[in-house]
Amino acid sequence: MLHQYGGVYADLDLQPTRPIHELIDNRPAFLPRTPNIGLTNAFMGSAPGHPFFLHVLQQLPRYARAWYHLSKHNAVLSSTGSTFIWAMAMGWARRRARPDQPTII
Repeated sequence: MLHQYGGVYADLDLQPTRPIHELIDNRPAFLPRTPNIGLTNAFMGSAPGHPFFLHVLQQLPRYARAWYHLSKHNAVLSSTGSTFIWAMAMGWARRRARPDQPTII
């Protein structure tokens, strides 16, 4: 959805402490940093067609069948969760020194 239409995704258990436009204005893609995890997918956004989220979509099948899914919790984190999005962002940054980097907020 984010790649196709753009917008903001937020987990239902998040409660904003200030207007989100302060965080997302003029950012074509963003991911938040969290103290314990690194990056999270609990709140993220994109302009329509941003190449980072296309990359994320293309990598989903590969990560869904990874050998290191040793537990259900680990499978969720590393196939679609915060570990997955962190890996996608770090890999994207290493391979692309371009202005289309997602902003880390």
